Amino acid sequence: MFNAEKFSKRLRELMTQSGDKNASLGRKIGVSGQCVGLWLAQKREPHISHVYAIAKLYDISAEYLAGFTDEF
Repeated sequence: MFNAEKFSKRLRELMTQSGDKNASLGRKIGVSGQCVGLWLAQKREPHISHVYAIAKLYDISAEYLAGFTDEF
């Protein structure tokens, strides 16, 4: 099952490492910065297509990002 807490934590870490802000990540994957902010605040879950887009962007597995595994 999707783990919003792990997703939010991991996404925040990836964004910090890459220097992305909500708006810049949003532009890269086709959503608004506000939408990214809602994911980070665990107020909304991303569509699976956005999980895959983020995983591809940061070169990690979607399973790791969504909290299904602890391995990249």
